[in-house]
Amino acid sequence: MKTNFEIWLEDNIHYSNVLSLLNEAVICYKVSANKAALLLSYMAFIDIIRRRLLEAKKPDKIIEGEWIQKRKLLLDDDAAEKEVFDILNRADDKYFKLNDSIRVQIRYWKDRRNDCAHLKSNPIDSVHVESFWLFLMNNINKFTVIDSGKDLLNKINRHFDETYTPMGTDIAPLISEIPYSVEIADFPEFLQSLYSNMQTIIEDSWFAFDERAKTFNCMLSKLEGEHNEITKKFIYNNNELQKELFEYCPEFLTYFKDSSMVRELWKTTLKKVNTFKIASVLLRNSLVEVDQIKEFINDCAYMNADAIPKDEDFKFLIPYGFQDKIDDFLETALTKITSLEWWVKENQKFIKFYIKYSFNMKNAKIIDLFINGYSNTISDEKIDILYRLFSEVINDNNINLEYAKERALANKFDIDDILFIY
Repeated sequence: MKTNFEIWLEDNIHYSNVLSLLNEAVICYKVSANKAALLLSYMAFIDIIRRRLLEAKKPDKIIEGEWIQKRKLLLDDDAAEKEVFDILNRADDKYFKLNDSIRVQIRYWKDRRNDCAHLKSNPIDSVHVESFWLFLMNNINKFTVIDSGKDLLNKINRHFDETYTPMGTDIAPLISEIPYSVEIADFPEFLQSLYSNMQTIIEDSWFAFDERAKTFNCMLSKLEGEHNEITKKFIYNNNELQKELFEYCPEFLTYFKDSSMVRELWKTTLKKVNTFKIASVLLRNSLVEVDQIKEFINDCAYMNADAIPKDEDFKFLIPYGFQDKIDDFLETALTKITSLEWWVKENQKFIKFYIKYSFNMKNAKIIDLFINGYSNTISDEKIDILYRLFSEVINDNNINLEYAKERALANKFDIDDILFIY
């Protein structure tokens, strides 16, 4: 059975050699080789900090010569551990912004490291290993190099610049850098800068219209703890971002489960989005209140905006009454002057899809509705549109034509009347 620390490693440690050290430490811990476990864990901690410093851009407060010299020492395996320890214990905030409590703990664990390495008489027990792991889990994201948040924003900007990064490249690796690049106190400002920067990206590109939604949705799925909570709060207070996420990544709502927020979005935004995808995601995740499902399905059908559903989404919605609602709309449109005129004109591709679906499923109810409705004396522009679409589907292939003739015969109607006119 995995320890909590092992589970944490899988989600939070991305350097392969550091992960290897910590996995070895876990093996030692499980066989009570506690000194080896603590020593390996401390070495991994030092290497995490070393790598963060080497990957960071020069902080503004550090002069170029000092930065070059520090990097040389960090690249020297014999000098790196001492250099990292000295940097972490600096009283200024040129490299890291750490409080005195953290520095005291670092010095304490350095002494315990020496107990392990130099075979001192001080006992090292499993509780020491577990305590150091807790120190890592609780504090590792506090070791953010000064100005690294600003550097990460620049990397994200380059990510969406086709000059440097191919379209479709996954943003997740950059999102994973946030916990050790942006301090909690600075994270709200980082989010606002990211949101504003991505507005410029959206405006400057034909293809980046959904990238901001995808980026913030990725943050919801990848970030944990306070970073995740601050991200959720930022989205909750930004109506425009909510609408973008609702349109392109509706699954984001699973992180909120706020019924009033969900209702407001589907009542105000459905007409702008692919309603089938939205409906499937919301219903699959039980995000629509049970007593509101009927109203929700009605709105989805009415606000479809001519979207063509994926097979799995359409089939999923049938038990919720979506097909029945479309049948009702078509019957009303065919039998009542001016009724649902807007819906017919705006959903011609979808209506043609639905007529084809009805032929494929041998749905006599809909085919008979068109055949019997033709004998009505009423006519208007939207009824003409419906029969034109019906005629096009009949003429698509012989199977449709033969089934139309079969239903026409059953209803004592000459199907040629429709085919000849439309």
